[in-house]
Amino acid sequence: MGKLALVAVRGITLALAVMLAFAFLPAQQVTIKGIGRLSLETSTTLSIGAEEIYASPDEITIDAEFSIVGIAGTSWDTGYISSGEYSDDSYRTGIDFDTADIPDGSTITKVELKLYIDEEATPLNNDVAKMTSKAKTYYDANNYSGFNTDVDGNEYLSNSAGYAGTGSYHTVELLDAAETDLENQLGSNWFSVGWTGTTEADNKYRDGHTYLEANPPQIIVTYTLPPLSFFRRTKLSRHCLNYLFRSSLG
Repeated sequence: MGKLALVAVRGITLALAVMLAFAFLPAQQVTIKGIGRLSLETSTTLSIGAEEIYASPDEITIDAEFSIVGIAGTSWDTGYISSGEYSDDSYRTGIDFDTADIPDGSTITKVELKLYIDEEATPLNNDVAKMTSKAKTYYDANNYSGFNTDVDGNEYLSNSAGYAGTGSYHTVELLDAAETDLENQLGSNWFSVGWTGTTEADNKYRDGHTYLEANPPQIIVTYTLPPLSFFRRTKLSRHCLNYLFRSSLG
């Protein structure tokens, strides 16, 4: 058998062995005959010998790429994020996140929205809405009414007291619908949410930091990689072939 054919066959053997290791082995290490010792050093790191060939986080924190406040459906403000009501005007926020760092095909198991709150007049609870378009798309088009409607919902969070308190970050887990929608939109590399007051009356509001400030809005996403996704990654393929080729010569 030629060396290139040998490499291909042993590559398939490695792929099958890794599948079995991930699917059935509780231990973090396994010896693969003829190849070496495969170390599953964490749930997300794969190495052969001392060489790491694939690493991916199972949790990622993503800073907002854009945020905007719509005031009474007639004007914008970029200086803060806001929810609730003040001087008879509603304040509704849209926040955009770039999800390109999460591999396509991943399974999303948890989404949390993390906001830094710096001012509030309470009592006020908050809702988080599914957005059908990016906040920046509405802003660029000066589409006040479309934005005002899109951010006003509670598909991802309803009547939550989780953002109460000033001078700190607050992290709140969103409902399962957020996991489903983010997962379905991975190929588009964006995820946007509306943040509003559950009620909009009596000068009750809550404000926080924007995407341009320290402590910007964030989402924390927990996910698992798709089966065998690491075999479709250039880095893994290169390292596997190099390792296997060296092994076949040795």
